[in-house]
Amino acid sequence: MNEYIFATKVTTACPCNCAFCSNRKQAHKKRESNGTLAIDLFEEYCKAIVNVGGKYICLSGGEPTLLSNLEEYIKVAKKYDLVVRVNTNGWGVTNERLSSLLDAGLDQIVMSVYSLDKNKMEKIRNREGVFDRAMAALEAIKNAKSTRKFLFIIQTIIMKDNYKEIPDILRVAINVKADIFWPSYLEDAQNNNEANLDEEDILDFTENVLPKMKHCFEKSIENKSIASANIKNCDKLFKPDSLRNDFSMGIYHHGPYDCKLLNRYACLHVNGNLTPCTRYEYNPGEIYFKFTGTDSLKEFFAQCKKPVEEYCKYCPEGEHIGFDFSNNDIDEYSKL
Repeated sequence: MNEYIFATKVTTACPCNCAFCSNRKQAHKKRESNGTLAIDLFEEYCKAIVNVGGKYICLSGGEPTLLSNLEEYIKVAKKYDLVVRVNTNGWGVTNERLSSLLDAGLDQIVMSVYSLDKNKMEKIRNREGVFDRAMAALEAIKNAKSTRKFLFIIQTIIMKDNYKEIPDILRVAINVKADIFWPSYLEDAQNNNEANLDEEDILDFTENVLPKMKHCFEKSIENKSIASANIKNCDKLFKPDSLRNDFSMGIYHHGPYDCKLLNRYACLHVNGNLTPCTRYEYNPGEIYFKFTGTDSLKEFFAQCKKPVEEYCKYCPEGEHIGFDFSNNDIDEYSKL
């Protein structure tokens, strides 16, 4: 597995307004205005990634597909032989656009799907029309998987509004030929009590939802060893039971945490700031570092040597459980 994970917010613009992103948006507004990452700065970042031995970059946002020239960012990254991923809610993913992105060199797509119910998805996303666009995007990606090689990951967030749907979203992921399914814990959950699962919800999930997920793997995955591995993985969600109260309060770690992202993750923002982990995006303090050129990442990692306990306890990184039903040896930071 590649040592480093690099990401960038190519744009802060997004057609949706998900409630659980509100704190992150407010934190960003204090540091930077809405905008787009300059492509010259992006190229410097790619050079810096290669300079420290990185091989992978994720283009995120905001919603990257809003950029009419997203293909140009992909081409720049491929000029430096980087594995390129795009995170999307599906807003701008059509058959034609997807073909164009793949032609530019896109290696991986992560699409977030928060519900299969139109009213519920539009409530979660706070945007009319997002459901129809998401369903069309899933169909486009499924069609492309028949003729093109790329890694496809469906991500969702386990929350109060959708936790009973997780087996259904899993089933859709399998049907549209996704390689990996990520049912993620809620970030910034301690500030999103209305969205987070309470203890009764978590108990309901483990007793009634997980068996449906296991049944889905048993019936939908032909390779029995892959099905068996994923069934075992189901039992890791919201475990151990003794931490159910912590999960309900958005607490994922206690004491100093040996974070696997620390010193191997960096995210470049549109104003040239770097963050050392995903949790820092929700903190309103001045915890950014400035990207100044090719040697910046070496200096950045030298400063990011210790976890910050008060932030780490609320971060689900290291606790997420992924489900891989592809029949290959590809890890998510590699090419097919």
